[in-house]
Amino acid sequence: MKTLLFLFLFAPLFVLAQWAPFSSIDGRFQIPSPKPLAHQESTVETPMGVIIYHTYFHQPEKDPNGNQWFSVSYCDYPDGTIHSDSTDILEEFFEETIKESASSVNGEVRYVEHIDYNTLPGRFWRVDYLNGQVVIKSKAYLIANRFYVIQVVILKDKSANSDAARFLDGFKLLVG
Repeated sequence: MKTLLFLFLFAPLFVLAQWAPFSSIDGRFQIPSPKPLAHQESTVETPMGVIIYHTYFHQPEKDPNGNQWFSVSYCDYPDGTIHSDSTDILEEFFEETIKESASSVNGEVRYVEHIDYNTLPGRFWRVDYLNGQVVIKSKAYLIANRFYVIQVVILKDKSANSDAARFLDGFKLLVG
């Protein structure tokens, strides 16, 4: 009887906590996720040519940790435009990316950190928006000519939660 009562009371917690690896073969990545990620594709005309932007996302209905959005996005830049070995333009590339991410939500960049993925260049930054009530934490990497952005949108008062860190830190490239 005690076992049945225990399962009845705590089973919902186990269901909420069951993360699983999500893989995108086309995106060549894997990431731990609380639910399977939906896919959305958009095409953007740029001076460099047409860029197809892929976004894989999950928007929790009610997350006790304040997480509002999990996503991995990527796009491939045309050959000869930007590449992870283009060291002379990488700083400006990341700087403009971060500035635009804040501008797109009328937010404010709180910090930026240089990071890497197996020695390839990246950035980690935080944007506060909606009068400082919501936080976007982002990690971005340029791997050859493919640009990845991993993001979690979180209520500010819960922005240091382990699920957000698990998602942001769990990104892995698939080889092959």
